[in-house]
Amino acid sequence: MADMVDPNEVRMTGENSFIRLAGEQGGTETTRASHWRILYSPGGQGHALFLQSDVTDGDVRIYSDNIAVARWLQDEMESMFFPAFTDQTIPVAEAEFTASGDGINHWTETIETPYETVSMAWHDFVEPFVIQSAPNARPGRPLGIYSTFVPARKAQLTLNGEAATGTAQSDKLGDAVSSTCCLAWSESWMKER
Repeated sequence: MADMVDPNEVRMTGENSFIRLAGEQGGTETTRASHWRILYSPGGQGHALFLQSDVTDGDVRIYSDNIAVARWLQDEMESMFFPAFTDQTIPVAEAEFTASGDGINHWTETIETPYETVSMAWHDFVEPFVIQSAPNARPGRPLGIYSTFVPARKAQLTLNGEAATGTAQSDKLGDAVSSTCCLAWSESWMKER
């Protein structure tokens, strides 16, 4: 039974759903949003949203209900994906996070501060699939991952009711049909011991 246990150190488990919108296939991103729901990490539990969009005039915004989680994500996770999200001089806005939907027909994440409401919505899903990669298996990725991706053909992000421009674009991960807008659930990241 020992071979059933991954030998690597668990760094995080939770979710990391995302929305990446563009005006056309292969075009420049108009919105990049990385939403985290953390159940276990060195920063504790909590939520964070990293956002850069035309609705923020290209500025990076960070929202969280646990600043330690947000700063840890900047250091260890977002540094692998999108350097613009790693600047720790960007203030973290205290926010409340709620979710609704069934993950089959639609899903919505709502992030609220006293002054702003961000809504992230996914729908028109394709077949889910599991991705897995060992630590250091990809250049620039010291961490390995297991995650269930639920790709959406359609997604929308709004800030105080203003919709970001662009649409979800089709994507491929290996042989799997995917999208630039996915629910990424049951996600665990590991590093070599």
